[in-house]
Amino acid sequence: NPKFFNDQTKWIMANRAAYNIRAVIHNGDIVDKAADLAQWKVADPAMKVLEAKSTELPDGMPYGTCAGNHDQNPFGTVGGTENYNTYFGPARFRGRAYYGGSYAGEKNDENWFTFAAGGLDFVVVDLQYGAAAREGAVLSWAESIFRQHPDSIGVVNSHFILGSNAKFGAAGQSMYDAFKTVPNVKLMTCGHVPAESRRSDVFDGRTIHSM
Repeated sequence: NPKFFNDQTKWIMANRAAYNIRAVIHNGDIVDKAADLAQWKVADPAMKVLEAKSTELPDGMPYGTCAGNHDQNPFGTVGGTENYNTYFGPARFRGRAYYGGSYAGEKNDENWFTFAAGGLDFVVVDLQYGAAAREGAVLSWAESIFRQHPDSIGVVNSHFILGSNAKFGAAGQSMYDAFKTVPNVKLMTCGHVPAESRRSDVFDGRTIHSM
């Protein structure tokens, strides 16, 4: 719905100072049907609202996106992200100081960005939906980003990590297992499920919160 999408991003920018909003993390499912270009043409200008530059925000509001199963075509297919990358590929973010880059060159299926808040630095790694995208090389790449920023709080963002029962899905479990040994990873955020849940897991004296 164009109105609701635009209202959300307009609210963020209008209330940025009042709520001290320093960055935006999109949990995926930017659209409902990835093959429907009309939906991307709603999402594109709505998200552009965040990109308005100002003295305080020379690159606009720092933000990152991950591809949800509705952003993949065929539905839920890892790497089926042609339209996602047409509208939210690296070219959209390149040149903004907060954008770190992506795992696969001209594809933004896995990407990372940084921001600062409350005197702290943060690094966010966005991973696309699907267990296959959480294996081997992708997880190693994500771990390397966190380890390159040891003084930043690490945030993992992916579309599906937790179910409504606060239990890890297969991908969520693989991500937790991969990052629990990384000292600066503190938070994992997700969407996908029409419910709210959270959990906290302790490994070797360090806690990772998932929500």
